[in-house]
Amino acid sequence: MSEQDEAARLLGLDENELLGELGAILSGQPTRDGTDPNARENGRNWFVVNKAQLRRLVCGNPAAVGLKADTGGVALLAGMLGELLGVHAAFVAAAYLLKQGLHHLCPDES
Repeated sequence: MSEQDEAARLLGLDENELLGELGAILSGQPTRDGTDPNARENGRNWFVVNKAQLRRLVCGNPAAVGLKADTGGVALLAGMLGELLGVHAAFVAAAYLLKQGLHHLCPDES
């Protein structure tokens, strides 16, 4: 699956599904079948624990200004998050952040 296809697939998921997928990836669960009841909470906790690092990587980064929740935006943001996550997890986290809106992560930026 290409990066564009993966980004499009992820954008088709809702925020809870994205949190579950991220949690499953981070726990090493080999499938994304949703059977791990803690996956969503694990994904949510990852964002809480890593909020400062996410802000450092994204907020104030000129490349992040005006990113949209589209396949190009997900790919670009995933590249920024590569310092924190592997490729697949970075794509999931990027899709989640863009679906939420970066203003939630970077409230001081317009």
